[in-house]
Amino acid sequence: MNYADYVVHGEGELTMLNLLDTLKHGGNLDDVKGISYRRNGRIVNNPLRTHIEDLDLLPYPAWELFPMEKYSTDPRTHVKDNVVETMILATRGCPNQCTFCSSRTERSLGSKYRMRAPGLVVDEMVFMNKKYGSEVFAFIGVAFPLIKKHAVAFCNEI
Repeated sequence: MNYADYVVHGEGELTMLNLLDTLKHGGNLDDVKGISYRRNGRIVNNPLRTHIEDLDLLPYPAWELFPMEKYSTDPRTHVKDNVVETMILATRGCPNQCTFCSSRTERSLGSKYRMRAPGLVVDEMVFMNKKYGSEVFAFIGVAFPLIKKHAVAFCNEI
């Protein structure tokens, strides 16, 4: 039984675009870095794609394609009832080598710590508040205060 046709490893933004474009145009799946798939019953693991160095180049997620009412809160970060909660990408990667964490692997977010500009993160918060009424924000980033200067700049921006 197959549960998935394709697996995207690591950061999916560029890999998914590449995969969908390849499928649409009948291209060669071997050319899509960062995926695994089945060919003739065997699993093929393509080479990994390099991580996105400049997170500031990523657009906001296409939230308009999601039923936002179904994503109103995450029980792990619940702050108060009846508020819209939004997850925002602020950082990726972690140089620490904690044995219990999967985020440090190259198949995941990698060992290089990368940060979005604090002003862009706050701009996204304002956008989500105005467009969707978001009042609570959960930040995606396993090592947020790793670079003290960045963490302070982010807090000051808020």
